[in-house]
Amino acid sequence: MSNHQSHLDIPVLYATLPSPTIRMLGKKELFRIPIWGRGLRAAEFIEVDRSNHARAIKSIEYAARLVRDGVSIYLAPEGTRSRDGSIGALKKGGFHLALATGAPIVPVAIRGTIDILPRGSRVMKTGQRVDVTIGAPIAVEGRELAPLMTEVRDFLVNNVERGRSATA
Repeated sequence: MSNHQSHLDIPVLYATLPSPTIRMLGKKELFRIPIWGRGLRAAEFIEVDRSNHARAIKSIEYAARLVRDGVSIYLAPEGTRSRDGSIGALKKGGFHLALATGAPIVPVAIRGTIDILPRGSRVMKTGQRVDVTIGAPIAVEGRELAPLMTEVRDFLVNNVERGRSATA
């Protein structure tokens, strides 16, 4: 799980995360973009319909089957890109997935992609630094949802917002 600052987060994560089996959950709207949607399907990304609870649950169930088969699943629990680099409220779906499968959560903080390609922009700025901090796996067995969400959010805030203000 990581924060989400920019469209550049996904290629940055593919370049930095060590898992050879990673798949990502993505909102259904991304799958409608010409060429991009075809690429997401070819990469076996999991389409999530956030407007239809029953379909969203089926997507999470499919992701759970993949996790049980040894596939790493990436998702951004904020659900959307940040407008200003701050960490938004986290959604519960990914945490339910981790609790249901017993898979540990690996928190990942991305800082700087928003400075290259902010939300709403089509122009990239060069010469910007990007930092990716991969946290220690968080065991989920025997854990409650709320404290688990707080632990991941605290990691993101500590490694994104506090680091951002120190370098800004």
